[in-house]
Amino acid sequence: MGYRKYLTVLMRPDAAFAAIWVLVLAIYSPAIVNFFPEPNTTIFLMVAGSIAIAAGGSFLLERFTPSAVAAPPPTDLVIFSTPFILAVFAVWTAGFALIIAYSGGLPVFWSIEGLDRYYYDYGVPTFSGAWNTLRIVISILATIALVRSSSFRWVLALIIALLTLTVVAEINRGGYVLYCLNVVAAGALVAPSFKRQVAWVAVLAIATLGGIYGIGSVRSIDAKATVAIAAPFEVAQGATDTTNPTAAQPTAATKAVRDLMEKSAAVSWVYLYLTTPIANLHLAANETLKAAPFPGFYSLYPFLPSVIRPDLLPEDRYPLPLASLAYTMSSGYGTYIADFGFAGASVIMGLQLLLGIWVFKLARYHVWAQILFPMFFAISMLSFFTNYFVTLLTPFHMALAVLLGVIIPRFWSPKQA
Repeated sequence: MGYRKYLTVLMRPDAAFAAIWVLVLAIYSPAIVNFFPEPNTTIFLMVAGSIAIAAGGSFLLERFTPSAVAAPPPTDLVIFSTPFILAVFAVWTAGFALIIAYSGGLPVFWSIEGLDRYYYDYGVPTFSGAWNTLRIVISILATIALVRSSSFRWVLALIIALLTLTVVAEINRGGYVLYCLNVVAAGALVAPSFKRQVAWVAVLAIATLGGIYGIGSVRSIDAKATVAIAAPFEVAQGATDTTNPTAAQPTAATKAVRDLMEKSAAVSWVYLYLTTPIANLHLAANETLKAAPFPGFYSLYPFLPSVIRPDLLPEDRYPLPLASLAYTMSSGYGTYIADFGFAGASVIMGLQLLLGIWVFKLARYHVWAQILFPMFFAISMLSFFTNYFVTLLTPFHMALAVLLGVIIPRFWSPKQA
């Protein structure tokens, strides 16, 4: 299979990272949102440094790693068979039912019924995060098996559809986008032709946008969120306590964007989600940051299981200054900057991307890398917003990739899927 052909090259973590960061840095404008600070050159240098480290490291990795003849990953492993995927799906469904019982229902029904509960009231500490990762991995297995199959396997398609609906029912937009990016990456990575790649990406793009719109529609009827979701641009512009007095006057183009945002909540949400984390980065670059309690504190804290966090040193959820208390994300760089400064964050992010590139290259020959790579792609694409790499999600995904791609195939004879 040609892993360097078609859309696959765009899925390299460094390419995906560069694409999303060029976009968000280009559309950021204090003339559009009045509390946005002026851009700081430090942020541009930090991002460029990460990309340079990843690209340079990739070149060295290719240049000095002895080339070995390796066979493509086998396609007849039992983990890609319909019975195996159905069995794992059944196990996941049982755990999902326990989470619903523990939480007293699903967020989608809470919102529809107007209950005073929200999506962050849902879940079992630590267990829910692990189970969400298992859901993603099951979808990756089903996607790889479905896309590579010479005939349509409706059972696998149904499993993917049901898993997708469960994510929508949790009305967590961030979790839904993370899930969809994993599924998109898995399908595009193994699709045997450009036509099938495009078809898969198109179907998932429609599902992703439709799901985001549906989640937003459901959440907009929640009593807690009605005002902010109904008119996000007006709420943002009303943050006069943090208004930037030195912001440039809007041009004709920026006025047009502002007019569109005032008329469309959907457009407003998209712009604010893409750019407010960048606003927080620019603000941090203009201020003196407080020191971390100890080196690596903010980056390592999310790896701790949530069930034991309250018994330890409390976490400052927002270690960087915020341009507005309504928008609290500081991108994938946030915790790295708080711990190691802008130069350190640039190097660490570059090494993180390089690790993803290495997994991408190994996906040509190893099943475990095929299962793991979609997460690195998703992490890179969402790096403008947050950093899933420094959460328990990543090591658990790695463990599942090794279990399914290495351990089970060694002890379970291949079976034609």
